[in-house]
Amino acid sequence: MKQQNTVLKLLLVCLFLSFLWSNIPSSIQFGISSHINNHEDDVNEFIGFDGALISAETEEIKISNPIWLRTYGPNWATNNIEDIIECADSGFCMLGTLGNPNDVGYFPDAILLKTDSNGNQLWNRTYGRDDMAYESVHNVIECSNGDFAFVGSQYVLGTDEFHSGWLVRVNSSGFLTYNITYPAARELVGISELSDGNFFICGITPGRDVFIMRTDENGTIKWSLPWELFLDDEVTDMIEYSPGEFIIAGYSYDSSMMVWIPFLFKIDQDSMFSWIKFYTLLGRVYCNSILKLDSGGILMTGMAVTSSIDLWFCEIDENGNFIREARLPNEINYPPNDIIQLEEGGFAVLTSSNSINLVNAQYEPIGNIRFDSITGNSFIQSENKEFVIGGSMRIENNYTLTIIREPFLWWNHSVINIQAEYLQSISRDFNATCSQGIDKWTVNATEFFDIDSNGVLGNNSILNVGTYPIKIIVNDTLENTLIQEFLVTVEDTTSPEWVQAPEDQILELGTDLNYSLYAFDPSGIGSWSINASGLFSISSEGKINNVKPLEIGTYGLMVTVEDIYGNDVNAEFTLTVTDSTAPIWLISPSNIIKNEDESIQFYFVASDLSGIDAWICNDTTNFQITDESSHDASSCLFTNATILNAGSYGLNLTVTDLWGNKISSIFRVTIIEIPEISVSTTTTSTSTTSQTSDEFLQPVVLLAAGSGWIATIFVIIIMMKRRT
Repeated sequence: MKQQNTVLKLLLVCLFLSFLWSNIPSSIQFGISSHINNHEDDVNEFIGFDGALISAETEEIKISNPIWLRTYGPNWATNNIEDIIECADSGFCMLGTLGNPNDVGYFPDAILLKTDSNGNQLWNRTYGRDDMAYESVHNVIECSNGDFAFVGSQYVLGTDEFHSGWLVRVNSSGFLTYNITYPAARELVGISELSDGNFFICGITPGRDVFIMRTDENGTIKWSLPWELFLDDEVTDMIEYSPGEFIIAGYSYDSSMMVWIPFLFKIDQDSMFSWIKFYTLLGRVYCNSILKLDSGGILMTGMAVTSSIDLWFCEIDENGNFIREARLPNEINYPPNDIIQLEEGGFAVLTSSNSINLVNAQYEPIGNIRFDSITGNSFIQSENKEFVIGGSMRIENNYTLTIIREPFLWWNHSVINIQAEYLQSISRDFNATCSQGIDKWTVNATEFFDIDSNGVLGNNSILNVGTYPIKIIVNDTLENTLIQEFLVTVEDTTSPEWVQAPEDQILELGTDLNYSLYAFDPSGIGSWSINASGLFSISSEGKINNVKPLEIGTYGLMVTVEDIYGNDVNAEFTLTVTDSTAPIWLISPSNIIKNEDESIQFYFVASDLSGIDAWICNDTTNFQITDESSHDASSCLFTNATILNAGSYGLNLTVTDLWGNKISSIFRVTIIEIPEISVSTTTTSTSTTSQTSDEFLQPVVLLAAGSGWIATIFVIIIMMKRRT
């Protein structure tokens, strides 16, 4: 009947998807609302890993050498371990199938195998029928009293039983307590012991609907719930989320129409549903295993099928709402069989491809544990974090039951690129966990780096600016490896330092600036620059000169020095150009001698870079100054202001420039009185003079002054002799 209604059910799915959220009870909500669309960015962030390296930060775990490997029993094509648990005595109990030579075709029986903590067999027991029966098994638990119970299915050819759910309980030595089949179930997948000793069991019905039941400790049904969903259903895993509450995972499918819809639901031990979710927008996805996260959410794992078959991770919150998903390329296209959340924050995923894939908390691959020729179906992590895997090993064309213990290796820190300043010493402490002990640390670039036995990395020489690809390898005592690859980038981001910071400068007008600055940088000075480049220049050695004459004033200067990598330091200082120099005489005053009847007319010349501001004479009553300055010098005409009487005049002539600087010259003007000459007449007609003797010498000084810069003075001495 279900097959006849498949098309109708598919149509109903399509019609109902857009309306179910608002029309069904809040306790049974389908995960088709905006949960996925609202997290579209989150989804994209975790989809499409292409192996590209980001900033060269990679880490890898390579484990190929086990601690030990054990095989058990004869080799048959149907031999396999399906589930493994760690027991209260630290040993292991494995549930599997073993070919029965008494069945035609060696149909398998169930087998329980108990070992100590080192995998040494303590006992094994087989369970099943000899009459053309095919037993399959899924899940084993250790009961609170030390018994073991497991579930599976029993398929008997040629009988009405066909497929039946199967529950088996044995004592602590493996001897059968009871063996019960349930025709209402096609297959039982998960079992958990409740606090009262009852069992909570899930599976599927013969019609491929969800089947849930609770039995007492003797396997008697207390209640059962066959539950028909839209399509054919597969129940793949069950976890006890909290005491008495369970999360059951699976998927609804129609192979002919290529439809796969993963689902989760939460139900308690009394058959009360908390919520039901279908994740319809994730595409063609198989959910094989679930895990309760430390955060309280749920992680679904399985396969996503598009153009390739990828490992699939999907995070769900405690209410079944979608958070994010991630997909990783799956080399051999086998689904994950089991998953463990690691205390360190990542995950270990056991696949059918002879390996455990190790991923970090972002679901990025970081390593694998290889066990070639062995197919692993179930694994656990022991107290010392080592993995124990149950499966089968292929020997020629058959398989033997196999258990293998693998060491645990893990980086205790994330891989991070190192950035260091030039001339800075590098020291980083790498920390790793190796359950079998660390044998050695190695680093690739030994010409630049060393790593000691404690995992401390340091440089052994001065590192030039540049990038250094580094690979750190840790080997355990079994030669398994941890690898981290990253970049050490040495940069020069430090600015040069002033040997002595620039200081304010004072420059005299008319002199040139010649100021040397000094800076230091370990990488070398690359260039110097100055802001007022039209007036100043600075050399590659830091020497500042003016390129044209500087006027009086204040100049705010900023000098920048860069190293060869463009790091710079600048400093501001003030250059003040002042004039503190007095004018200079080009033609200076000197003593002057004149007769009474002669006028005074002399030119004096002075020069100053700032220019002459004033000529000042102390005696303005008798003398006057007329400024006759030219372009490049200042001159004055010095004359008498009145008729001078005979005598001596002490003068002080001062010249000042525009900034008050002055120069003075003291000289004397002497005016000579001209004597009177008288003539007498006698009777003897003899004439005489009354002034001097015949040999009297009369000097006469004649002064002549030229104009401009040069005054020429002639002195004529006339010797006058009186003749009789």
